Amino acid sequence: MACAAALLSGLGTQAVAQTATPVYQFWSLRVNNQDSSAVRSSNVSATTPTLKRLVVSNNQSINDNGTTRNPVPTYSSKYGMAFAPAADGSGWNSSLNGPGGTVNRRFYVQFNVTPTTGSTVRVDSLIANTMFLLTSSNTFLAVAYSKSGFVSDSTTITGGKSPSGNTVGGGFPATATLPADGPAPIALSQVNTTTGNIATYRLALNNAAGVTVTAPQTLSIRLYYSCSANAANASRYALLKDVLVKSTQRLVTGTKVPKATAGLAVYPNPVQDKLTVNHEATRTAARINVYAATGQKVASFVTRPNTTETPISTAELAKGIYLVEYASDNARVTSRLVKE
Repeated sequence: MACAAALLSGLGTQAVAQTATPVYQFWSLRVNNQDSSAVRSSNVSATTPTLKRLVVSNNQSINDNGTTRNPVPTYSSKYGMAFAPAADGSGWNSSLNGPGGTVNRRFYVQFNVTPTTGSTVRVDSLIANTMFLLTSSNTFLAVAYSKSGFVSDSTTITGGKSPSGNTVGGGFPATATLPADGPAPIALSQVNTTTGNIATYRLALNNAAGVTVTAPQTLSIRLYYSCSANAANASRYALLKDVLVKSTQRLVTGTKVPKATAGLAVYPNPVQDKLTVNHEATRTAARINVYAATGQKVASFVTRPNTTETPISTAELAKGIYLVEYASDNARVTSRLVKE
């Protein structure tokens, strides 16, 4: 990518504005369970999610109450990662030793954020697309985090926004033996098999304070799922994709012309139709430019003031390699992008 490197080297002449302990880590879960090296900040290590009492789809034809349907892939762009208590999608009901319709702490998907040696990072929010396939029967989600591997601490998230913009919780309901912990759990909807897993939840871990993690600590975030589907031989999968752990960028001011640096967080990457660009918040609008490998600018978008992410359409871009540039009065940051 000599053209992209040459383009990057010529985008500015002075220092980029600094942000406080930024961290970004992204798991698309569309092809495998690895995080994206293109998005991952240099101050965190590569990690993969783990599942407890849940397993990924076996990619076999599924049983929909006696009707045979096409297999649900283990990983796909349409659904993301498909998983259940059993690989064939069964086992959710408590009578089948599953979680049943009440979230509990035995069934979860865990993501880890591990700072590199000598690093301190701050994690503010978790963004993810998650739904259920072929059911909405008591399909709930709770989210908690820990800095001790859930040995000596466990904290329920503050809550956040649903796909429609409504406030959601993410805590645990009361049971016969335990009181409620945090806000109400999030009710997950049934996926539309035409549009796929498009329900995006934006969840704050600890209000505006975030969670500070210093190496050798690891921040573990667990997503707990419930479902009361009771057919022993019916396939009902939870779906999860485009999981982003991020920090809040500090609002910056100033007038210096910045030097371009690599490290812009964009997801998903590779991308198909829509890209989300994470950036600092500024008091005035900035621009997001997209360059082809030849150096030609092929698209440009304007950000809104005081925002930290901007969605842009990539549907019209041809398949190939691009350079995405965020340019404000204070920062020029770039990222390599693959269009599928």
